[in-house]
Formats: sequence, structure tokens, C-alpha cells
Amino acid sequence: MNNSSSLPSHVVQLSDSYLPNPLADRFIAATLLLCFVVGFTGNILALVYFLTSGKNKLLGNLYILICATDLCTCAMQTPVAISLLMGRHPGAFQYLGFCVFWTVIFEFLQVSSIFLVMLMSVTRAVAISLPMCSINFKHIIWVYYGYVVLISTETGIRHVFGVYYMYIADLGYCVKGSRNPSFSLYANITNILSIGLPSTVTFFSFIMSITELRRQRQRPSKVVANRASVTIAIFTGIFLICNTPFFSNVILFVVTRSLTTYPGPVFSSPFMFSYSWVVSKVLCVVVNAALNPVVYFTRMVEFRTWKRERVSRHKLWNRISVLKLWSVSRRSTKVDEAL
Repeated sequence: MNNSSSLPSHVVQLSDSYLPNPLADRFIAATLLLCFVVGFTGNILALVYFLTSGKNKLLGNLYILICATDLCTCAMQTPVAISLLMGRHPGAFQYLGFCVFWTVIFEFLQVSSIFLVMLMSVTRAVAISLPMCSINFKHIIWVYYGYVVLISTETGIRHVFGVYYMYIADLGYCVKGSRNPSFSLYANITNILSIGLPSTVTFFSFIMSITELRRQRQRPSKVVANRASVTIAIFTGIFLICNTPFFSNVILFVVTRSLTTYPGPVFSSPFMFSYSWVVSKVLCVVVNAALNPVVYFTRMVEFRTWKRERVSRHKLWNRISVLKLWSVSRRSTKVDEAL
């Protein structure tokens, strides 16, 4: 790999044998920026709604945390989009402090999102499969807070292995690495626990929910009651579709690194080498974060009503402001004529 002398040592330039397609880079960057506009705006509206609506305490708290996570995810992809537009020049990633910050925060947002969706999917699957079971999920949000502490601890532990951070132009973003041979095994274990296990639980709880909802579809009395469950099932299904490329890439990466040296036979193709990670880890995740507000808007009547009321109030206030300005201008004109 070629390193430019004008760039910091943590920046790894493009490989000579794997040159990305500029048109593909621009398309991915444009999609990321579009997702930023849609996702950032939509998640702000959804976050305000869930904070002020007084929704079911458990669901409301989970939605608030998911909206906040999606909001940050939409914002954090901006440096990647800029890097792709600049021909994979590191941009802000050329500063080591920003590279470390971005890597730690983006990875935290990703595993946090996976865990939150798992909590929502599991609690809803249990609720619709065992409606007579009096399980109190009120304090399950504390499980998430405990998980955050665990992730923070893991971030500190990884530095025992001499972890360093670098921007790799072939990927289009910053990653962590280590020269310690034990780090590979440690990374595989943490990937299984933080990504593989929650994703597997989410998948099976999703299947359980879908099976139970199909069985209850014949009961008219359950249609209204199950609307929230259907919404969460759609929400979980979109999450699984958008994140399956990343889960698959992680599995292939773990297998490749266990059997041979990276990139190995799988990631040695130009597409897999230059695009598999930026598409699966960044693009698909950001698309998921941008689609979630669309699900809220299309499935939640209360959210649509709340948004219409806010827009109507804003329009009414604008009309009142215009009338006030018109009235003041009339008065000033009359005074001028009198003088």
C-alpha cells in the first residue's frame, strides 16, 4: 500500500491493485447525504413526539433511545460521504483524534442499535405470545443501561491489546487494529457477543411474533390491539433486511481471519475489497436509520396527527405574524399621512 508523505502516519492510501469506481463512490455518497436529510429531520420530529406524547413507558423509552441513536447515526456518516466525494481523501479523518472519536462512537451506535431492537422485539414477542403471562417489563430499560456500561468497559479493555486507529482509503472510513496476535481472538469473541448473539435473538423473536400475528389475524377483536405489534414487527423486519449484509460480512471476516490472512479469497475481489464494508457497515445502517421515521409516520396515527397539528399551528402562527405586520404597516402609513 502506498502512504503519502503529506498525510499523517495513521492514513493508509488506496491500494494500487484495488481502485474504486468514482461513479459508485459518488452514488453512495449522494445516498448517504439524502439519508442524512431524511433521517435527521424525521428522527428529530419522532424524538420530540416520543418525549412529549406520554406513550407507554417501556415502548416510549425504547423509541426515544432508538430515535436518539438513529439521529446520531445519520449525522456520523457525513465524514464518510465527504471522503467518498473527495476521491477517498481522508478529509476530517486525517486528524487522529477525530479518527478515534468517530470509530468509537460509530461502533457504539451500531451495537447499541442492535441491542435496542433486540429488547423491543423480544418484549413484544413475549407480550403477544403469552398475553396472560404477567411479566413486568417496566424496568427492562435498565438492562440497556447495564449494556452501555459493558460496552464502555470493553472499549477500555481493548487498549490492553495495544489498539491503534487508522483511516483506510480502501474502506472509506477509520477502523481499529492491533499488532497483538491475541487481539484477533478477542475481536472475534466481542463480535459474536455484541453483534451475533443479539441479532440471532432478534431474528428468532421476529419469527415468533410473525407466527403469532398470523395465527391471531382471524380474530377481529385482536386487530386493533395488535396494531402496535405489527408496527414493531415491520420495524424489526426492516432492521434485519438492512443489517443482514453487515452480519454476513462480519461472519465472512471472522472466518477469513481464522483460516487465512485478510483479504483472503472472499475479500480479494475488487467489489468486496472496496465496497462490501462501506455498503454494509455504513450505507445500509444509515438507510435503516432514515427509514425508521417513515415507519413511525406511516404506522402511528397519533404521530401523524401530532405532526399535522404542529404544522397547522406553525401555519396559523405565520398567518397571525403576517396580519400583525400588515396592521402595523397600515398604522404607520396613516400616521405618516396625518403628519
